[in-house]
Amino acid sequence: MKDLKLPEDLRPILAEFHRIVDCNTYTYTPLANMILMKSTLYTLLHKLIVVGDYVCRNIVEAVGIPRICVIDLKTMRTSLDSEILNELRSRFDYVMSCKNKPGTISTNCIEVLEEILYRFRGCRTLLIVEGEEDLLTLALLLKILPDEDYLILYGIPKRGIAVVYTTIKSIVEALNIASRMYY
Repeated sequence: MKDLKLPEDLRPILAEFHRIVDCNTYTYTPLANMILMKSTLYTLLHKLIVVGDYVCRNIVEAVGIPRICVIDLKTMRTSLDSEILNELRSRFDYVMSCKNKPGTISTNCIEVLEEILYRFRGCRTLLIVEGEEDLLTLALLLKILPDEDYLILYGIPKRGIAVVYTTIKSIVEALNIASRMYY
């Protein structure tokens, strides 16, 4: 299998991905949303996958350690502080890495995600992506079975957090989008 590349015409669709999958969105500001989200997510940490440095760091600090965090050491193109990275590393059972160029889903990252999901089942794992982690939400939906009931959280820049449910609808939408990507 070769790396999947994102065509330009899919960029606007992926920018609104949270609107087409089985998903809730939460804005950053209302305190009531954060309290509700925190209490809900705390009971689901073993089923929680977080994509993005900012969201990962905030979930770890405010809620607890999720099953999987996927980061690329950048938030809005600003590098993650090494002290924060070391703190994150120390909180997870495993730390793994993969390479993923911007605008792609690499075979390397897909293989590592499969290993994390199925070989390290039940272990809290931090995946550090060399390159860009943005499209790995899509890759996760392609690898998770619908009956596993994971929640995937990712940031919507300057707007909030998307919580994607791993339902048949979300997986089918991910497959439809991935089928339009090319090698």
